[in-house]
Amino acid sequence: MNNLAVALNAEGQHAEAAWGYQRAVDVRPVYPEAYSNLGVALVAMGRIPQAIEHYREALRVWPDYAEADNFLGASLAEAGRLDEAITHFERALAIKGNDRSARENLARARALRSAPRSDR
Repeated sequence: MNNLAVALNAEGQHAEAAWGYQRAVDVRPVYPEAYSNLGVALVAMGRIPQAIEHYREALRVWPDYAEADNFLGASLAEAGRLDEAITHFERALAIKGNDRSARENLARARALRSAPRSDR
């Protein structure tokens, strides 16, 4: 079900993909990739708070899942929770030091955090 949902998400069918990812975790509750993928689909639908919950669940199942930490950080940054976001970007880099996306996200979050409030 996860693989079908990946294809649906790639085609822009995010709601259908989210349904497929949810079925995948219903069948296999210890499936961190499906939780993370569900988060990606939810972000695409603008459902950031729900995405955050699913990224956290992915990390509960697999604490060293760098991609989930990076995605969680991005969603937290989107929600304006920059300190938390930075923590997750740093965790992603501690796990997978060569992750370009996490490095870029960390730099962006740090810059936003240090920017004057009126610029946000």
